Amino acid sequence: RILDDVCTILAAMRNGFELEETNQFCEVPPIFLRKLLAGLNLFSENGSVEPEKIRLFLESTRNDSLQALVKSWVESDIINELFFLPDLVIDGNLDHNPKLARQFIIEQISLIPKEQWWNIDSFISYIYQANPDFQRPAGNYDSWYIKDKNTNEYLRGFNHWKDVDGEYIYFLITQPLHWFGLVDLASNPTDEKPLAFKQSKWFED
Repeated sequence: RILDDVCTILAAMRNGFELEETNQFCEVPPIFLRKLLAGLNLFSENGSVEPEKIRLFLESTRNDSLQALVKSWVESDIINELFFLPDLVIDGNLDHNPKLARQFIIEQISLIPKEQWWNIDSFISYIYQANPDFQRPAGNYDSWYIKDKNTNEYLRGFNHWKDVDGEYIYFLITQPLHWFGLVDLASNPTDEKPLAFKQSKWFED
């Protein structure tokens, strides 16, 4: 689906639409797609599209296009998933390396045996116990200004790990990794919220 959303964004940009106007047509947030495509150098420094590069991208096979998008995401320094968490508000900049945090979680998922379903909450608890500072190497739990969108309360201190870092891991698994088709999700028949995941058949590739 992410390949179709990319085509939608490119068509919208070519026709002068603002990114916000394409929200209703895309499963993936348009700003995420825009940053993803920037990683492929499909835009010039002033933000205009590069027609020849876009033509080559669109003429590629779906396999090659998907692989290019995944690589762009995994290596991206400009996509920070923390800013996409729906219940959090980020104030200011973060002392944070989104690429290293992302790659750490992907590496941990790669250690799970193939075809084995894993409870998402259990995976988050494992990270909490084994390497809670995976995205805060300096242990900066008081220097990040992150608010709960619902309560307007600042989530400072290690006691809010699950509200920030835990939600980050949950988002990474159920959104980007799923958008790219790298993980399969499972939920309870009475609750659509994903409860478990496993590597997809092409995760390793």
